[in-house]
Amino acid sequence: MINRFGLLVVLLWTGLGIAQPELRYRANLVMSQEAIDLKGPIEVDFEIEGATEASCLYVPAHDQRLRDILLLESLKAPSPQDNAGRQELGIEWIDSHNLEHIGPALYRIAHLPGKTLKLKYLLTMGGWSDRSEAPRLLTLWHPILLKSCPSAEDQTFASIWPKGHFEVTISQPGEWQLAAPGLQREKTWIYDGSTFSAVFFKHAELAVHTIGEQTLISVSKSKGFSQLINFAKIALAKFAKITGKIEEPTILLVETDDYEPVRTPGLVTLNTPQQPAMRYLQQDVTHWNVWQLSLQIAQQWYGLGCRAATVDDHWLVQGLADILLSSLLTGETDYFELFGRDAGGKPYFNLNYRQAQDLAAASLSLLHPQTSLLNSEGISHPASADRPFISYIRNTQVLRYLQWKLGDKPFQSFLQDASHQCGEESLQPSDVLKLADKYEPGISTLMLKYWQSDDWPDVSLNGTFTRDGKSYARVHYENDLLLPVDLWVTTKSGEHHMVFIDPLAQDVEVPLVDPEREISKIELNPGRAMYDKDRFNNKTGAPKIAFFPGAARGLEDDAYTILWLPFATQLPGEPFTIDLAWQTLRYLNSGLTGLLRYTPQINRAGFNVIYVKAFPESSLFYMLKIGQDDGHVEVGERRIDLSVKRNPLWSLFPRLVGSTRIRSEQMMGQPSANHFTAGASLGSHGESGKACFHDEEADTESTIYVPSKDFNYTRSYARLSAGCESRKVGARFRLFYGASRVDGIVPATALFRAQNLDEAHVRLDKPHLIGALRVAAFNLETSFPAALPLPESWFVLPRRSQFKIFLDGAQMMDPNTDITVSGVGYSLPIGGDIAGKDTVTVFRFSLNGIFYRRIDSKEDTKPGVLFDFSGSL
Repeated sequence: MINRFGLLVVLLWTGLGIAQPELRYRANLVMSQEAIDLKGPIEVDFEIEGATEASCLYVPAHDQRLRDILLLESLKAPSPQDNAGRQELGIEWIDSHNLEHIGPALYRIAHLPGKTLKLKYLLTMGGWSDRSEAPRLLTLWHPILLKSCPSAEDQTFASIWPKGHFEVTISQPGEWQLAAPGLQREKTWIYDGSTFSAVFFKHAELAVHTIGEQTLISVSKSKGFSQLINFAKIALAKFAKITGKIEEPTILLVETDDYEPVRTPGLVTLNTPQQPAMRYLQQDVTHWNVWQLSLQIAQQWYGLGCRAATVDDHWLVQGLADILLSSLLTGETDYFELFGRDAGGKPYFNLNYRQAQDLAAASLSLLHPQTSLLNSEGISHPASADRPFISYIRNTQVLRYLQWKLGDKPFQSFLQDASHQCGEESLQPSDVLKLADKYEPGISTLMLKYWQSDDWPDVSLNGTFTRDGKSYARVHYENDLLLPVDLWVTTKSGEHHMVFIDPLAQDVEVPLVDPEREISKIELNPGRAMYDKDRFNNKTGAPKIAFFPGAARGLEDDAYTILWLPFATQLPGEPFTIDLAWQTLRYLNSGLTGLLRYTPQINRAGFNVIYVKAFPESSLFYMLKIGQDDGHVEVGERRIDLSVKRNPLWSLFPRLVGSTRIRSEQMMGQPSANHFTAGASLGSHGESGKACFHDEEADTESTIYVPSKDFNYTRSYARLSAGCESRKVGARFRLFYGASRVDGIVPATALFRAQNLDEAHVRLDKPHLIGALRVAAFNLETSFPAALPLPESWFVLPRRSQFKIFLDGAQMMDPNTDITVSGVGYSLPIGGDIAGKDTVTVFRFSLNGIFYRRIDSKEDTKPGVLFDFSGSL
């Protein structure tokens, strides 16, 4: 079967009439059973014809910055626990005496004996050695010859991979089959392209499809994945038409069990969620799989065929891939909406691809205010260190606006020019700006300003007025991103008129077609061509309100959505509690979050309400918090906080966070205890995704006004957390010290409770201890893998669950109490696999069994239980 398959592929390939490249690679891979089981290396003999002593070799397996980009392209940078047990791709030289190592992934050819460069090395394929049936990907396994060496400033992430002629001899042991592009002659594969990728598999369906001048080879295991292949064929044909190019004549499409962060021409992978419920959601209820597969294919054109000049410029091509996908989905009405349709033809939930782009931008502005792509000198910010990967969405918004401004046909020509310019050299931001000016002179100035800004466009409608018998609308731009937009006027007779606004200043008076008395509705930018960070001031009329679950059919950018969720908790020192969480979203510009608590055992109710408002342009977050009997305060305490947080505190220290607050403290039924305090905190944390972590915080607050004048105090604490995870085993410790300096008989709010999870974090289930003026506490914890045999149909991740043993201790002083608690716990992530992305944990159920308590000299071994859904236990 494989021979017939190879013959078919070569006929398709040779029929293209593409000239054979001058660069020639020959390789012999000695596969063993241990190698394919990912328990041993592969011996590789590698030869290159076409090299000169001015050439360089780029080795993707040695490029750590490229790996960082691949991790950032998942929904989150995964923790070491998530990747524990995975073998990483690697190359270890056996014979490289002709090479000079000049960079992390770059080698200069120092000596070339004859016309052929010969190399020997040991290759370890990346993958999960404990997944015996998972396909094995042979990708990024060989050096890439560069005709000339990059500059000293760019010694990683080779931007252009020249086309080459490959002759690769591979043997596959045991039951494994092999799929690869090109002609197969016995054990040798012959192929012309940028690189040679292959897949070893056991139980899968192999198929070959012809799409014009392209070939699609699919390796699929599930029925749901097989249904995606038809849309993959549509995407290949549409992308070739839009860009006017075929980057790789053969695409190898592989269904995998886990997310595989690979980036190589000619190979597309998509993981199928292992939980049936997640598969149903992503394949049947939504079109998520179609979106992700299409994006992976789009990156064959922008990101692989058309590469950025450096890793830091990766946002440029990623935005182009995103807008290419958007152009595809806009024409495919069945897939433009993320959610499928009900019997009446309406989507189950309203979220199309344009809305998804806007949600990404809104989320980014809240979670990471520093979102500019270029500095003031036009140089990209470091991609993996200082900016989250989703920052590319700023470029997508710029390109989407450009598409609206130019129109579909000219914009397609713009994409073709960008694609063809990448044929011989990498793409840089200045190249895109020049191309944009070619189609719309002068627009590059606005695009550059958008790329360099941390803010987002915001235009508002400030009412109407009449002057000299004519009607005008007042339009105001909140910043200097003066993007022209359209304004739609609806008259009371139902007629629609459009006025184009080309602003020269932040305040604009727009003449309207009709007298004011005939106007029914006015709306700015109704087609959302420009992303507007606040659409609640873009039209006349009041916004809507909807509940989810309930009447809400989407998270609209100009309507209020109320989310609600019931659950239960058992916190340290607290009885069993029933909770109802809710959140009122003003899109993602701001939100009101609440928690209602009821404790049946003591018939006590509590609440917590938090309002958050972000100002991304200044890196500030404002928070108003009101709570009473909410589990984090003293019994009968009502606390009102107004705080301001800056993250990062200074650009020089990107992980340093500072905040200040004013607090009102009240004790119900004790008016003499009411008072006000002012406080400040400073904290830092380690970079996510590393094997070891650290987290520090220092906080202090003092009374500033006490109506009764009976007391005052200063309350301060410091907290340090650190730990490491390796090979599924983790260890961590936590230290806490708090002290209050007091004058008079202070209320309980000035004291420290050992059972406060935000502070001392002693997991003592009972009894409820009173506070003390000082407390020193420690927490020690060791975790191990605990993959319980839970049903995969649940929204749980049992293979990533953990068993832990913990020991907590505290010394409370004034009054003195010595506390020791130990027990075991189980942590179960609740979430699932995301196709095209890494696994996502939404909640983390924590269950702790307490088996030993010692309070002063009194010991207690009666079992107790604590649990919650936040993972804080």
